[in-house]
Amino acid sequence: MARTTPLSVNYTVLKSALDQRFLILNSSVNKIIFISLVTLISLLFMYTFVPFNINRWYEDASKFDLFKIFSIFSLAGTFTLLLTQFGLRKWLRIEYLTYGQYFFWFLGEILILTFGIMGCDWLLNNHPDLSVSNYLDTFNYTILIAIPLM
Repeated sequence: MARTTPLSVNYTVLKSALDQRFLILNSSVNKIIFISLVTLISLLFMYTFVPFNINRWYEDASKFDLFKIFSIFSLAGTFTLLLTQFGLRKWLRIEYLTYGQYFFWFLGEILILTFGIMGCDWLLNNHPDLSVSNYLDTFNYTILIAIPLM
C-alpha cells in the first residue's frame, strides 16, 4: 500500500489540471475587464499600503505627488497588459493558453512590465544607471506587488 503524507502530490492530477484550457482571457471583453480591474486594484493597493516605503523614493527627485507616481506605475502595468493581451497574443497567433502556459505567460508579462517600471523610475529618479542589477532589483519589487494582484 502506498504511503501518503499531507504534502504528497499526485502528479497525474496536477499535470491534468495544468493542461486544461485557461478560458478566462480569451475574449476581448474579458481582457478589457481584466486590464481595467488590475489597473484600479494596483493603484488602490499601492496608494493604501505604500509598499517598500515608495513614498520616500522620490521625495527629492520628483515634482509629482504620491498619487501621480502610483498612477504612472499603474499605467505602465496597463500598457504592458494591453501590449501582451492584445498585441503579443495576436502577433503570436495564440488563441488560448493552458493553465500551465498561463503561468509562464504571467512571468513573461512581469519581465516586460519590469522594463516599463524601470523606464518610469528612470524618468522620476533623475536617470539612475540602467544595469542588470537595477533590472533585477526592479523585477523583485514588481513581482512582489504583482503577485497579490493576480
